[in-house]
Amino acid sequence: MLPDNMYQTAELAARHPLGAIYKAIPERSKDRYLVKVFAPPVTLPEELTHDLFLTLEEESLSLENVLSDRILPVLSVDKSPGRIIVTVDYPDYTPLAHYVQQKAPLSFKLIHNLMEQIRHIMEKFLNIGLHRFQIEPDMMLIKTKQRHLLYPDTALVNLAKYPEMIRMGYLDGKPQFIPPEILKGQDLSSASEVYVIGVFMYYLLTGILPFAELPLAAAAALCIHEPLPPVNRFKDTKEKKINTLVARATRKNPLERLSSPEELLEEFRKIAS
Repeated sequence: MLPDNMYQTAELAARHPLGAIYKAIPERSKDRYLVKVFAPPVTLPEELTHDLFLTLEEESLSLENVLSDRILPVLSVDKSPGRIIVTVDYPDYTPLAHYVQQKAPLSFKLIHNLMEQIRHIMEKFLNIGLHRFQIEPDMMLIKTKQRHLLYPDTALVNLAKYPEMIRMGYLDGKPQFIPPEILKGQDLSSASEVYVIGVFMYYLLTGILPFAELPLAAAAALCIHEPLPPVNRFKDTKEKKINTLVARATRKNPLERLSSPEELLEEFRKIAS
């Protein structure tokens, strides 16, 4: 999918039905990039494909000027027939997934810190009109000394704007982080962000994503109907409080969730203290 003779190396990081993501080093450079290639199949309706191309281009260009030291900047947006290539800066830091696995179990203080950072990242996206559920711990980075998250935007499709893509079988990203209302093709609610941060909290607490052992389609089906498996890390009262909080943050019905990310963070802080 990548142009020939453009990179010294290009490692496939993720393949989606509508394209692929590569970790790449350009020719005559030591810099590392994350390269998103959006290449929808010709079987999609032409009007929808055209709209998807425009949306991805507009969103990528809007990220070129985002003022955040946590969102990795878009460096270029290149179009060619049938595809669009978005290049994102991708420094040589530790992937979050590796860090969590090496340090597990994480302390409550660190988990709260990382939850606060992902809340800040999602807020920055929302401030420019973007909704993001494509959290990829394997591609998120962390500066280990400062415990500072770096988020590359891996979205090929804005699932909040095009939920019908899921019904058509084009799942973009890990289904565990996608709110059930989006997986069911419904509209966003104000509690959708709470769900994403709740799953992120579960991942930091356990070191694993729920239903990770299943194929994506099976995991997505369970994410619509099944509660997250219990967290079995603690004893007695604290474990009960943690699992109650996870459940309240990740209810399938958005009306039954906690009211805001701030409330989730405050409730977690109370348990941790």
